[in-house]
Amino acid sequence: MVLPSLPEGVLRDVLIVLFLASLPSIAWYFIMRRAMIRRQVAIIRGLEDLFKPKDKRYWLIGYLVGFQAKYWIRRGPLDKVLITYTTPPYHAFFYLPVVALARRREKLEVVMELNKPFRLSGPVHIYTDKIYSVKAAVERDMPRRQEPGRVVRELVVDGRRLKAYYHENSDLELALDITRSISKTGEALRVSIDPGKRRFMAVIYPRDVNGIIEAASIMSRYIDKVIRGDTG
Repeated sequence: MVLPSLPEGVLRDVLIVLFLASLPSIAWYFIMRRAMIRRQVAIIRGLEDLFKPKDKRYWLIGYLVGFQAKYWIRRGPLDKVLITYTTPPYHAFFYLPVVALARRREKLEVVMELNKPFRLSGPVHIYTDKIYSVKAAVERDMPRRQEPGRVVRELVVDGRRLKAYYHENSDLELALDITRSISKTGEALRVSIDPGKRRFMAVIYPRDVNGIIEAASIMSRYIDKVIRGDTG
């Protein structure tokens, strides 16, 4: 099959239109590239000022899409902090409608690894089951065998309907306390406490850079309470 050839004048007009259409996207790319780099640098500086790690390592996620960080703290009961930050590709001008339609947002995951055992009866998870990636991650972390005494139910936290997995009410109250505190910095998607792995974590949609740093700070303030297994 032979494709029809365009007249020279039409081809020229098409190329001109494509060139003019590309100019806003090129300008947008460089503007947003600078803004996104500055934002991630501000996040990293804020996190390092907060945790003051003895050692650190970073991994980029894609290009301008986010990063993973691993901080070795080794101070008191806090051993390591794992950070994952992702953001929609705001720098891609023609992808912005997809970002808007899919309602993609910045996401922060903070994981605290401790060196002391937790006084909890078992793992606790409070999470939204409306987002597949969050639900799938929680299900992977749940014990494969059904444990006696476990409870799975829905609850309402600050007007949002979430799911809870726990064994004792006191464990649930601790996770709820963390969830309510984290919710002040953005939309809490998940809060989990895992005594077996000696870690607890939160996943949120942060409101801004300050919310990201404050969420990590809130998590660090709960270290002793998680170890004790209480909200006092």
